[in-house]
Amino acid sequence: MIFLVYLAALIIAIYIAIQLVVLVSFLQHNEQEKTLKDDELPFISILIAARNEERNILYCLTSLCGLNYPKDKYEILVGNDGSEDHTEHFVRDFIKEKSSFALYNITEEVGLAKGKANVLAQLARKAKGEYLLITDADTEVQPDWPRTLVSQADEKTGIVSGVTVVRSGGLIDDMQQTDWLSFMAHMQGFENLGKSATAVGNNMLVSRKAYDETGGYENIPFSVTEDYKLFQYIRELGWKTKNVALSACVNYSRGLGTFNKVIRQRLRWLTGARELPAFWWFIFTVYALFWPAVTVVALHNWVLALQLIGIKVVLQWLYLILFGLRLKLTGISFRIPEYEVYSILITAACTLAFLMRRPVNWKGRKYS
Repeated sequence: MIFLVYLAALIIAIYIAIQLVVLVSFLQHNEQEKTLKDDELPFISILIAARNEERNILYCLTSLCGLNYPKDKYEILVGNDGSEDHTEHFVRDFIKEKSSFALYNITEEVGLAKGKANVLAQLARKAKGEYLLITDADTEVQPDWPRTLVSQADEKTGIVSGVTVVRSGGLIDDMQQTDWLSFMAHMQGFENLGKSATAVGNNMLVSRKAYDETGGYENIPFSVTEDYKLFQYIRELGWKTKNVALSACVNYSRGLGTFNKVIRQRLRWLTGARELPAFWWFIFTVYALFWPAVTVVALHNWVLALQLIGIKVVLQWLYLILFGLRLKLTGISFRIPEYEVYSILITAACTLAFLMRRPVNWKGRKYS
């Protein structure tokens, strides 16, 4: 028993140390905003893959109509991925007489690509932009989103990624919001330490040159987390990547609404994350073991366990609040007690489902 207590204490100490290091890293680094004049801006292509998105697609397209970017310097390409609802009809009706938009029905696969990666591969073939900007059909972009990402790019940068926040709604959406904020904040903190994790698939810019060097999604081994796979290949080719925490390129995603859908999303992420370096799996393991470790300590000394929980909560929420202030976020729900319970339940459920190795069910399709 005493060995378990010491092991638990070690796990908790590592967890707190990681939180402190990442927090200090975050506080010491502040991204500098850059602004390009209209005549300096390149032509860009905005790519959107849509499958069964009748509930969300107009939310996305409406926001894209208000871009602060020269109208003759961008195009918006929407790929309808075999939708079984009214997505195609909604898009076609919305973009009527809007020359910047184009809709493509994706009916075949190219090369190694499947699902969203297949749609993006085919849209990229049609795109004319010097940069490809990718977002999701359930995401609302801000007017300065493309200008800000483009301004952060340079000739050596393959990917620039912004921050995405889930809109506050019901309990599950609020929990998702906190989850995403926590992930984005930690990703930014680790990036400042030289440990880049991934790009954000619904908020990223990809250099056309870097994309073409990979051979495109059709030549990249398929992954259910296509954003990470592209990020991995671009970095292997020697390109720089950058995550930026600037208020002008914060995108807003709609919540999934149910616990079951959140688990499916997490499983998709975990399946794709199997290729992450050992460093990240060590971090994930330490984070997942915090509550089991605290339980072991509580059996030995419940007062100490409560103190450790207090330290964890203070560090975690201080980080989130500071991150929210830096991004000038509004409408953020900080439901601390509910989130701690949610975090335990979602971690346990996803760990069990992941170990069972069931195929990922995403938008009506199964992937292993």
